[in-house]
Amino acid sequence: MKTARYPSLMTIVSILFFTLQATGQVSSDNQLPVRGFCIAAPRPADVNRFVTFINDELVPRNVNTLILRVDYNFEYTSHPELRSGNPLSEKDVNKLVRACDKHNIRLIPQVNLLGHQSWHSTPSKLLEVYPEFDETPHIPLPETYEWPNEHGLYCKSYCPLHPEVHEVVFAIVDEICTAFQADAFHAGMDEVFYIGDDKCPRCSGKDKSALFAGEVSKIRDHLYADGRELWIWGDRLIDRYHLDPKIPLPFISLGSQKNFIAIYHMGMYTNQELEHWFVAEYPKHSKTKLDMGKSCIRLKNPDAIPYDLIAELVKKMTVNEWISAYEKSKPDR
Repeated sequence: MKTARYPSLMTIVSILFFTLQATGQVSSDNQLPVRGFCIAAPRPADVNRFVTFINDELVPRNVNTLILRVDYNFEYTSHPELRSGNPLSEKDVNKLVRACDKHNIRLIPQVNLLGHQSWHSTPSKLLEVYPEFDETPHIPLPETYEWPNEHGLYCKSYCPLHPEVHEVVFAIVDEICTAFQADAFHAGMDEVFYIGDDKCPRCSGKDKSALFAGEVSKIRDHLYADGRELWIWGDRLIDRYHLDPKIPLPFISLGSQKNFIAIYHMGMYTNQELEHWFVAEYPKHSKTKLDMGKSCIRLKNPDAIPYDLIAELVKKMTVNEWISAYEKSKPDR
């Protein structure tokens, strides 16, 4: 965990919020009922420092929802074979729970389900231990990852129709929700590009959107049985999956990954003119090479973040313009 990571993140948070205020897109906390922050769970040695981060950085900014990307960084007892090499203990988690409870911050743990079952050349712990769950076992993870590549490999998925996958992942979900005393669980489910693969003996020929919706429903029903909510990222919904109107429409989000800070701007996902403007402007504001996905800007050097450019990007599209663009993208129902 780089020492500069947290200040850089909070600088971006401040830029995003105050730019929205300055452009009249929000005028009070009442217009932002969920003031959320998503970040990777700390390593055990950094738990006390992370509690200080909650107290000194999140609380003054009125953050009321904290999504922690835990994944397999916990001492699971239901499936100890899925523990990472340096997992959080129950004692560590209790410190985080108490810190959030003290300030009425809703703490929501995240474990990536369905998608993001690999990153570059490394499989997730789930596929490492249970390779039979892989939706695309015929696509190898390369020794050196490059994009684009011949297989269109971004990250792998597990097969949602494998008869044994949910027995494993639901045990993990239940255990992590209990440990975090959580009334909601974040399943990730973003950037699912491998689904309904033609070579999968279970999924081949099936409607991809139906497979995705079926997995969302299965996870939601499992959580609902214990009185918990399901949270997921929204990019696959933008790809014309059904969107529950009760769920907030995602627009601009932040995330702290292992090796970079990520800004997700859904406007660039649908507006090529905005995307091309950002790509052209980036070299004028930063000496680093632009690392960008479909809507994700990856900032690997905290000391070289183009804050002025980010502020300009936020001003380029208003919330109402994004809602209008999204409504136009939806199929007729």
